[in-house]
Amino acid sequence: MDKVVEWFNALTGRGVPTKRLVLVMLLAIALAGSALAQAAGEYVFLTKWGSWGSDSGQFKSPRGIAVDTAGNVYVADYYNHRVQKFSSTGSFLTAWGSEGSGNGQFKDSAWPAVSGAGIAVDAAGNVYVVDQGNSRVQKFTSTGSFITAWGSLGSGNGQFEEPAGIAVDAAGNVYVSDWWNRRIQKFTSTGSFLTAWGSWGGYNGEFEKPYGVAVDAAGNVYVADYYNTRILKFTSTGSFLTTWGSYGSGNGQFYCPAGIAMDAAGNVYVTDTCVGRIQKFSSTGTFLTAWGSQGSGNGQFSSPVGIAVNAAGNVYVVDQGDSRIQVFSSTSAVPTPTPTPVPAVAIRNVHASPNPFNPAQAGTTLSFDLTTPCGNTLAAIFDMNGAGVLKYWALGARSAGTQSVSWDGKSSGGSTLGEGMYAYFAVCLDAGGQALAVGYDLLNISPIISNMTISPKPYYPQAGNATLGFNLCLASSGFTTAVIINAQGAQVKAFPWAVSPSGAVGYSWDGKDSGGNVVPNGRYTYIVAAVDPSNMSQMHVGAMLFDVGTPIGAGAAQAEPWAQEAMEQLRGVGGGAP
Repeated sequence: MDKVVEWFNALTGRGVPTKRLVLVMLLAIALAGSALAQAAGEYVFLTKWGSWGSDSGQFKSPRGIAVDTAGNVYVADYYNHRVQKFSSTGSFLTAWGSEGSGNGQFKDSAWPAVSGAGIAVDAAGNVYVVDQGNSRVQKFTSTGSFITAWGSLGSGNGQFEEPAGIAVDAAGNVYVSDWWNRRIQKFTSTGSFLTAWGSWGGYNGEFEKPYGVAVDAAGNVYVADYYNTRILKFTSTGSFLTTWGSYGSGNGQFYCPAGIAMDAAGNVYVTDTCVGRIQKFSSTGTFLTAWGSQGSGNGQFSSPVGIAVNAAGNVYVVDQGDSRIQVFSSTSAVPTPTPTPVPAVAIRNVHASPNPFNPAQAGTTLSFDLTTPCGNTLAAIFDMNGAGVLKYWALGARSAGTQSVSWDGKSSGGSTLGEGMYAYFAVCLDAGGQALAVGYDLLNISPIISNMTISPKPYYPQAGNATLGFNLCLASSGFTTAVIINAQGAQVKAFPWAVSPSGAVGYSWDGKDSGGNVVPNGRYTYIVAAVDPSNMSQMHVGAMLFDVGTPIGAGAAQAEPWAQEAMEQLRGVGGGAP
């Protein structure tokens, strides 16, 4: 966030101290998409193993996981370019693989955010691994001896573009989710192509990035449709049967459904990567239970990805962000009851419209969404130059849904705020004044820039170009430019200065940096600058945040050393609010 301010200051020639707001914003990043509560009494933590590294039993971004009939566990260790095999309790047994394109070698993806590397085991104990970077599937014996491989880069039958998940049915047929081609392909156990289905879209039988795939005893195929935030169920030949799920944090809703697995009874288990929880459903999509939250403790997750269930019903989860495997058991035989937790609240879609705005002409509407009710809801405007809270709304108890307040651009003391960049925060507090959830966005006051927009939000470069725009409010024309910077403050794209007529100004961005490389997923800032020809000495600036790829989650940020300090700063700001 310091880098955003540096850009703003460089463009406007103003230097402003920002530590107070920076800390608060960092906390907002840490808490955005707050942890989901664990469902009571259904699954308990059994054991875990793994840490970051390259030794036996260590992992570098583990992805897929599978369990054979003997209970042995196989893990696709992505950036170590290998498969590791363990006993059911985590004792290391063997490993195979190295980096490369030869038989038995693996290559990571050019798109690191596409967390593929699925792995599956057939009834005979053969192991199938998605070799994502080489656009192929490799088949091994249970001890790692290479058997065969198939696939190449492309969109034809038997070709792949970033394959992600894999599953094997009772007959030995192999199903592969083909991420960029947005389809499922079915093969024999030796790699002969059988059929394929799916296309790009959000209707029944369509996908927006299929991720995990699983098959039940009857041969029905279940697919985690990542960006459509749902599960789809098909026959073994691809006929659509049913679907469930939507965007959100409620039971049966998802933010980022990734891994998927079946148990012997036909129940479906899904990892929701962005919010750190596991959900369990019946074979028809009826919600049964959920557990997990963001964090690094037992039963918590930082980006859970792969999932598998053994014959005893124990659930194995790849906790990718913490480089470990966690194992859980059903507590159906344990009579001790536990109270049902209160559903966690998250704050989403924090924005102002219009943004920027000019208080001399009209106000703006500040909005945000609550995923569940909040008993103590606040909204505030923070100053970028260290003056703290400028305006404060005590909204009290609010039900789930969209909340909004109107703001005329004045402080609590009645003074109209001047041109500049501010921060708009929405906060949910518990009864003790602790922040349960925080959301934020940048908010700008400008006399000549209005209504900055980015469409779509979040933006996925693979789906096409993004449209960036704003309104130039001048009598005739002005000089305008725009830049995009990443979370580290580096400029990734600059649009040249141009003469723009008054009214709508637009830019089209292909999601690539100045070198022609597609930018990685993450948080970015869109900054525009405009100069009125009648006053060439003053530059006017606006800035807004947006996500490329999946919106950022809380897991990684919560472990940063600044998190506790930021919490104290927020409490101090809240306590001193007018």
